[in-house]
Amino acid sequence: MVLCAEPRLRQLLGYWLSAVTPELTVAATGWQAAALLSDSAQSTILITDRIVPPWPGLPPIPALKQANPRLRVVVVPGQDGGPSSAAGGLAGGADETLPRPLSRAAVLRCLAPG
Repeated sequence: MVLCAEPRLRQLLGYWLSAVTPELTVAATGWQAAALLSDSAQSTILITDRIVPPWPGLPPIPALKQANPRLRVVVVPGQDGGPSSAAGGLAGGADETLPRPLSRAAVLRCLAPG
């Protein structure tokens, strides 16, 4: 699943990932993502650009992972180095980060487990 506040980033990730992940879902809000994640225990990855503060309607990463232990969370940190930075994402419970500027190869690598 892709959940991004930035429409262009959401579209780019959706475009790159839909070619290799037909079951990909793209959410624009935390409420939508929470509903999709709760309806699908098979969700194994969440790629998001916002960790702190958490998305309205979406539980914090540790709660998401407790509900679905198979879920991996990948953060696309903000360019400003603020709380959504790579360190902030990892401290918030993300499994990995994708550095900017994004590359298609890096995005596709994050799909590989572990």
